[in-house]
Amino acid sequence: MRVIIAILYLVGCAFSASGNLSDTSKALKVGQVMPDILLGDMIFNPGKESPFLKGKTKWSELMGKVIILDFWMTTCGSCIEGFPKMSKLKEQFEDQVEIILVNPYESKEKIEEWIKVQNRDGRKVLPDNLTMLFSKELDQYFPTTYSTGFHVWLDKDRVVRLRGISENTNATKIRQLINGDTISFIRDSPPLLDLIRHSLVKLPHGSIGFNSYFEEFNSEYGGPYAYGKRNVVDSNSKTIRTTFINLEAEEFIKEAYKSEFANNKIILMGDFYILEKPKLLSQNPKYYNDNIDDSIFSRTRLCYEQILPMHIPDSLREKFMRDDLNKYFYQMFGVEAFYATRMRNCFKLIKLNEVVSTSARVKRKAHSKGASNGKGKLEYKNLTVHEIFGSYFQSVPSDLFGQEEPLIIDDTGFNGKITMFLPDYTKVLNNLEDLRTELKNVGFDLIYGESAIRTLVVGQREHVANW
Repeated sequence: MRVIIAILYLVGCAFSASGNLSDTSKALKVGQVMPDILLGDMIFNPGKESPFLKGKTKWSELMGKVIILDFWMTTCGSCIEGFPKMSKLKEQFEDQVEIILVNPYESKEKIEEWIKVQNRDGRKVLPDNLTMLFSKELDQYFPTTYSTGFHVWLDKDRVVRLRGISENTNATKIRQLINGDTISFIRDSPPLLDLIRHSLVKLPHGSIGFNSYFEEFNSEYGGPYAYGKRNVVDSNSKTIRTTFINLEAEEFIKEAYKSEFANNKIILMGDFYILEKPKLLSQNPKYYNDNIDDSIFSRTRLCYEQILPMHIPDSLREKFMRDDLNKYFYQMFGVEAFYATRMRNCFKLIKLNEVVSTSARVKRKAHSKGASNGKGKLEYKNLTVHEIFGSYFQSVPSDLFGQEEPLIIDDTGFNGKITMFLPDYTKVLNNLEDLRTELKNVGFDLIYGESAIRTLVVGQREHVANW
């Protein structure tokens, strides 16, 4: 069931979206049969040819198994990251499902060369139980409508049963299809609303123009991976509108608190907030053992629209957005966003006895945040500690810190502007100790420990404010 919540001054009603996708004349729809065309060129690891595909040359020969086509290309990182997941599903449904990695966009020679490069350090980018297929003709039957990385399912009779986002492909849904059940799925349709011209809510003529509107994930608007438009001005109604379609709830937190995060002077790198119940609001794979399915995908997304009079300043519009967030989150999930001091493990940037700086001799306006000097150093001119290291640490690979998402705070207490050279991490640094050595040379150090940090917490308060 779809839940729609309108708050503040006006009851919202959803704008019905419709549109024609730019499909070619050969594009197949769900329910149509895959035509009997040539398969194309197959690529597999030496000695690992699929028994089901061996010797087959036409699609009419692929009967009796569910076939999942995973459309990808060598520049699609998320596609490649999904190969291990597809391999596990192939193992789980070995006798009932065939999974084929389809690349109709690049030549067989380019794909083979790419595989060689990826396999250089003993890695194996193509799992042994998966087959890659190069066929430009498949791009005509399944053209890209939004982005690559979509999946197509064919049943045992080669009938198209699913076309949509990769999160549809999971064990539960595969089992449903094998058992003959009706399956639901999220399509990979393009954004269907022109957010310059159309709003989710239409204000009555002569209304004041105050409105906030929420709706759960809605595939009818298209663009499953989120789209939006900020600060659309309507000179007739003298209003300004911001609309987000299918935005991840965690990303909505970042939008609503954007200026507060930007003005933070403590955290140099890492999350400004803590999610006490992350599975309600986030689809970060770390919370789900890298197994995001379509139900998680849709559950953690929302649609939002804010319409306000044009004279309302930016700061107040953002505050209203934060108020909206808290009301919606509390009603839907029983949580709020509030500030609290929490003990958090982090790296602390500290100042040693002396900060080595050339700022006394350099009297130029700040214009460089990490310009290379060609000698393995990045130059930062006439900037604050927060500006320098906030920029620098964001560029250093996180594995240098031994953590996927390190938290780094400014514990220097240094407020002046300085000019310094820091090592180019691509040429000088091999590990954390190398970084610490370089920092000590300019009067700083990084130490790891626990620290009390004022943090935005999204969770349950001990008491709930009255609205």
